[in-house]
Amino acid sequence: MSKKYMTEANRIAVIGGGVTGLATCYYGAKHYPDAEITLFEGSNRFGGAIESVFVEMDDGRAIVCEMGVRTLRANAPRAIVMIDLIRELGLEHELAFLLKSDNIASRRYIYYPDHLVAIPVANVSKSIVHIPAPDAVTLKHICTLVRMVFTEPLSKGLMTGIGQGLFTKRPLNVVNDDSIGNLLVRRFGKQIAENIGSAIIHGLYAGNMHKLSARALTPGLWALDTRFPLVNFHSRVTKQPTNVSPMDDITQKWIKDETDMLKRIRNGPAGDLEKRIFRDISVFSFKRGVGRLTERLQEEIYAMRNIKIRSNSPVKSISGTNNDMLVHTDFHSEPFSHIISTTSLPTTLDLLGIKDLPTITHVPVMTVAFCYATPNLNHPHRGFGYLIPESVPPQQNPEKALGVIFDSDAITNQDHFQGTKISVMLGGHYWSSHASLPTTDEGVAMAKSVLQRHLGITEEPLKVFARLKKEAIPQYPVGHHSRLKRVHEILKDYGGRMRVAGNSYMGIGVHDCLFSARRIVEKLDDRDRTGLEMYQ
Repeated sequence: MSKKYMTEANRIAVIGGGVTGLATCYYGAKHYPDAEITLFEGSNRFGGAIESVFVEMDDGRAIVCEMGVRTLRANAPRAIVMIDLIRELGLEHELAFLLKSDNIASRRYIYYPDHLVAIPVANVSKSIVHIPAPDAVTLKHICTLVRMVFTEPLSKGLMTGIGQGLFTKRPLNVVNDDSIGNLLVRRFGKQIAENIGSAIIHGLYAGNMHKLSARALTPGLWALDTRFPLVNFHSRVTKQPTNVSPMDDITQKWIKDETDMLKRIRNGPAGDLEKRIFRDISVFSFKRGVGRLTERLQEEIYAMRNIKIRSNSPVKSISGTNNDMLVHTDFHSEPFSHIISTTSLPTTLDLLGIKDLPTITHVPVMTVAFCYATPNLNHPHRGFGYLIPESVPPQQNPEKALGVIFDSDAITNQDHFQGTKISVMLGGHYWSSHASLPTTDEGVAMAKSVLQRHLGITEEPLKVFARLKKEAIPQYPVGHHSRLKRVHEILKDYGGRMRVAGNSYMGIGVHDCLFSARRIVEKLDDRDRTGLEMYQ
């Protein structure tokens, strides 16, 4: 393909109407006010993984139930991008949130082997992971930890595992990546990895920790893994391990670019909003659910004169000529100066006609939300909810549930419903190999069984909402960086005119998607940018 073509951003196609696609249109229209932007969405619904159900009850009470993303972390590394967008969209007065000082903020549970175990949670290791919890460790945290260590089977092997992990070297064959499961076993022991680690991975990714990339999904732990053993008994000075992959100049430049971008946003009005409201918040949403964000984005881009919205317009393929990129639908082909695909990596590769490149998979998740008339049905286990590890005996989790969210506690000031809202998450990697998936009616029955067996809830709900998303969460496999490096090299052949953004690439969270959307529209005239520069 010839590279002697113009790269002026005058006609931009955005493929995919999820939160990334909507935000890409929004930022693109602001960045290039003279360009014509067209958004292609294959269905008649926008928002992607974000879906909020807002229902008025017969007595006038309102209920918000989330079928996708439930809450947003206020202290996530890229949250400042979200905060700035909230400011621009005028959503700060529609926030619903939980403060770090709220006792519920630090209450989380793991179900093992047949009961809920309270887990002490505090955000004390910000260089490794940002936890939506109080920043300080209290006496109550310490007492809970001590009680857990000495009385709960969940924590069996914790002290031994940590002790061994301090003096364990990373295997010589582990250079560029490893599974999260292997890393956790190496540093904390097999029992803790299976009992606690797999539960956390269920909550975050609905995935199998032994197949997911530690480098891509837990970069803090991956970096920490290179520093052990702390003591080298054969030398007074600990030597740098020979199996540590050095950070090259391109990666360092990309990290600096991201840091500078976030700092620039924080030095503006968003920084004032962050200090004034978000500094003390654990998690947040909006009065009408997370879906209010995508609703406002839709309203905003519909009002922008240089954006065309095409729903029910699935893109069939993408091709490139010497002068233009072409988007092909069922009805016609259109030329564009640039194409930004915010769909999944497998879909993007298929649109480009690339068949022989290793890609990623997605796992199905069914969300079943219940609304009960009786308040506090989860008493005495008030808190955010609980996760279920892979090590739970099969008879205690035949439904293959991933976790249960106490929605009434997770965001306490969201609506006026006085009863109890609880959601059950089913499936994930357990269902990834199933030829057929349960129906929503079957999922509701399974979720009721989980709540009855785990929490003793037998009350019939006032309302039930169930959604099965067949490709709910992307799974970053071991070697994710290497895969995306190959994709980057292929996309570079389009001279900056073909780019990608979204949850298949640099993080699955909403904050990550907004960050990638904002960054992807910058410097569209840069021929080396693909959205995957960090993987060079």
